Amino acid sequence: MIEIHGTPWGAICFLVGLMVLILVYSIGRIIVWNNRIKHYQEPTEQEIPKQEEAPILRQNAQVAEKKVDLLQTGNSKRPSHKMEYSITFLLESGETRRFIASQLMLDQILDNERGILITQGEELLEFNNKFSTKPLNP
Repeated sequence: MIEIHGTPWGAICFLVGLMVLILVYSIGRIIVWNNRIKHYQEPTEQEIPKQEEAPILRQNAQVAEKKVDLLQTGNSKRPSHKMEYSITFLLESGETRRFIASQLMLDQILDNERGILITQGEELLEFNNKFSTKPLNP
């Protein structure tokens, strides 16, 4: 190690060089970050794909089945469970449709109840004016 009059110049030069490298790296990162912000452009409406909303369907239906399932979630080391509520409707066309519902929905709808089923895609919106998850246009 180089020492002149008891001062370790080799260690001092190494530390000064290290600090200069850190400073140059930091300034470079700030310049890159600043350029990204300066040249960022919000995507235009043409670039954002619009999802088509499914039409709202109103159909005569009857409750075919109300079901409560205990689903296992998690893993073997941290097991947990959750309840899943579902209602299956028999439509006047003969087709059946199953919807995931809340416990409140399951409690409000009676077994074999008939009425108007209002859906949008895979979402159950309303049955016999018992509940509504979205504002509906007539």
